[in-house]
Amino acid sequence: MFKNKNINIIKRHNCKVTSIHGSVVLQALLTEAKLKRRQSLTIYDYQVSTFDHNASVDKVISSINDAIANDVDIVNLSLGFNKEQPKLKKTIEKAINRGIIIIAAGGNTYGFYTEYPALYDDVIAIGAQENNKISDYSAVDEIDYFIKGKYKSYTGTSISTAYATGSVINNMLNNQKLFDSKNFKKRDDLID
Repeated sequence: MFKNKNINIIKRHNCKVTSIHGSVVLQALLTEAKLKRRQSLTIYDYQVSTFDHNASVDKVISSINDAIANDVDIVNLSLGFNKEQPKLKKTIEKAINRGIIIIAAGGNTYGFYTEYPALYDDVIAIGAQENNKISDYSAVDEIDYFIKGKYKSYTGTSISTAYATGSVINNMLNNQKLFDSKNFKKRDDLID
């Protein structure tokens, strides 16, 4: 599936097969992370959802702790919870204090609320936009940036978060400001 020899994908936590959601998120991320000739990228692939596609808070916490131990630069959380998760918040704070950038989906909540962990301090909250308008399905409040939310036939703030993470990776590899890109739009940049 991924044939770029400069990209190393390491499956973690007995992750034998990436879910459809995870695969689409990874593909969207990689479309934005454009590696130059001598650049390389290692991605840790964590399976954090159950068979019914609900993310497990415990698996997310375990994955973030593993990411901290592996000294990653960025954690993509193309997921969300509608309630506060104190243990997750503490783990995210630990990661942020180690200098890890956390990018999280605001949620496909049709503007009613923004999900956790996107709501936590210092987490980059991502919403979806198309054609310079906030997507109908996207969370709106407390969103840091809005980014396109479509990859092939898939839509959602998970996709937007993957694009955001890929853009940040690209900017990091090229010594640019992390959120300096035409992809990153603030709410005021978009038509109501």
